[in-house]
Amino acid sequence: MKKIYKIFILFFFIQFSNFLIGQQNKIESNVSNALKEQVFIHYNSSLLLVGEYLHYTMYCTYLKNQKPSTISKIGYVELVGEGNKVIISQKVRLINGLGRGDFFLPVSIPSGNYKIIGYTNWMKNNETTSYFAGDINVINPYQENQKINFITNKNLSNNNFDLKNETTNKVDLTVELSNNTYKQRSKVSMSLSPNQEHINGNYSISVHQKNSIITNTEDYSNNYKEFKGEEYPYIKLVEGSAISLPELRGEIIKGTIETANTALPIHNISISISVPNSNGYFFKFSRTNSKGEFVFILDKEYDADDAVIQVISKNNNDYKLKILPYTGVDLSNLTYKRLRIPYSANQLILNRSIHNQIDNAYFELKPDSILINKKSEPFTMNNKIVYKLDDYTRFKTVKETLIEVVDNVWSKKIDDNRYVFQVRMENKAYDYFELPEIKALVLVDGVVVQDHTIMMDYDARKIESISLLKRKYVYGEEVYQGIIEIFTKAGDFKLPYSKSGVINYNLFKPIQNLIYYKPNYKKLDINKHIPDFRYQLLWEPNITFKDLKTKEIEFYTSDVKGAFTLTLKGFTENGKEVSIEKDFIVE
Repeated sequence: MKKIYKIFILFFFIQFSNFLIGQQNKIESNVSNALKEQVFIHYNSSLLLVGEYLHYTMYCTYLKNQKPSTISKIGYVELVGEGNKVIISQKVRLINGLGRGDFFLPVSIPSGNYKIIGYTNWMKNNETTSYFAGDINVINPYQENQKINFITNKNLSNNNFDLKNETTNKVDLTVELSNNTYKQRSKVSMSLSPNQEHINGNYSISVHQKNSIITNTEDYSNNYKEFKGEEYPYIKLVEGSAISLPELRGEIIKGTIETANTALPIHNISISISVPNSNGYFFKFSRTNSKGEFVFILDKEYDADDAVIQVISKNNNDYKLKILPYTGVDLSNLTYKRLRIPYSANQLILNRSIHNQIDNAYFELKPDSILINKKSEPFTMNNKIVYKLDDYTRFKTVKETLIEVVDNVWSKKIDDNRYVFQVRMENKAYDYFELPEIKALVLVDGVVVQDHTIMMDYDARKIESISLLKRKYVYGEEVYQGIIEIFTKAGDFKLPYSKSGVINYNLFKPIQNLIYYKPNYKKLDINKHIPDFRYQLLWEPNITFKDLKTKEIEFYTSDVKGAFTLTLKGFTENGKEVSIEKDFIVE
């Protein structure tokens, strides 16, 4: 029976892969088994003030064994408030089940209990728990008349803390600090020592001031344990029921086309998406099914906010494009507790809010760094001819530039008002310049230009370069005689008209990874006049062990005194959950 079940699942995904029209050439073997996924999120603190950052690492594992999942390449993280209102929604790129990100808590949200939610598209098919939920208590000292319970039966002490040294799910990993007490702006040395090979895995580390304000803190990993209540580790596919598709190779964007012209088909129509990028661009084609539905899989990194999606047809103005909105998970089971704060915490909150404002004022002197995306190359570079126009005499229009500068390209007039660009092929057997319907694929800053006529009088002084590929390019039933790539100096080309078959689509893009700022007070005179009121002393989103060598990590304390907690969480390569906490004092 189980064998038949697996065969059915494999058949289902093979059929779906055909629908994706060549974008998803194979379905990974683990998905043919339809293994369930689960998510755990380690985040830096369960108590934050507005104006502070929440940092997180997402661990996506198989429910069956807690080993890193290779199914989903995209995860979703949301900050949800009372009434299940989604305040912040982010996409996260997952590499071998691991992703990371952060978000800024806006001053517009009131004090209260919030949830951080994590899931993948594939997890929507789980029968019961389909997301991770953790508690975040947020304090907004700038708003009045908020729903907070102030209590008088708890007084806060300054530094009278019992230092915690806890390890759950014991594994052979030792975390040692050089001391238990440190001065302000002093170096903290930490040693991570694995004792057994099976400790190899992925971990994240947070060092944050110990919570001394909220009285109803909870173990935010409790929700993660609910996944373990699901006994059956496979997705149960029911014939005829809806299924949420796994994002196997990247982001999924779905859409439909429709037309009021009954003489025009909606089946087998080419759709293109062009995604610009600061380090190149990429574009993809898709084809509609019998219902006019299409799917794009964005499997490359990018930093653009918008994409151009268009119907590739001489009748594209007769079609209407619609991109289906993304839908999250059902949050109806979430419950929120009233925030309870002792009156004696008022001064602590005031001090922290002042420190936060001062630190934000010096943000430009302590910036994080963005990890640069890999260069996007939509075409192989072999035999690519590049004309950098500054190396030649400049002409006013593209038409003149093609005549005077660019070899093997010409414009062909096909009627009184329309032109097409054509390219002479390397292989003369593929030259179709006598046939006006066989034209070149023209891309300007990555945007497909179907109507070449609009480029004839385009200001060539705005163009950085023109590149040629003198080869046939075929996609489905579309045949192009060569490729012409044009890059403008500003990189901001827009199609000069608006048609229903062409839309500018605002991308829900994955968050970019950062290298977080870490001060270095080794030289006492460096930055000594810049205030340092960090409550988050360290955030390391990805610590990996691949051998038995000890890892040494250093960071510096700030001007903030009090007790701090070091938290290490993660999973071994064998799927064992690891959680270690250590406290220390800054005085």
